[in-house]
Amino acid sequence: MTYTLPRPVFEKLAESLKDRDVAEKFASSIEEAVHEIESAAKRETIEKTAMNKAEIKEDLTKVLVTRELFEERFLSMKVYIDERFKRTELWLKILVGLSLFGMTLANPGFVEIIKSFSR
Repeated sequence: MTYTLPRPVFEKLAESLKDRDVAEKFASSIEEAVHEIESAAKRETIEKTAMNKAEIKEDLTKVLVTRELFEERFLSMKVYIDERFKRTELWLKILVGLSLFGMTLANPGFVEIIKSFSR
């Protein structure tokens, strides 16, 4: 029989019980109890790990953005930027037009042409 108890411990146990067969049965019972405790601990660890993974996933789902939400927000942001770009483009065209008009009026040659027509 293979002992998981250290050999000196088993020897002391056999010496205390004064019967090697009884000591082997007692050691076997201890080994089975330890094995059952280890198995129960492993099962509990696996269950708790699964629960922890589920809790972490749930917490991350609340905090992190899903692909659908990201795409929805990105699309709305793209529409907003496109609208702003179109408005900015319109204002830029108006500004360029006013600048050209102002430079034309401020041009001395243009002023002379206008004066010659008004005579």
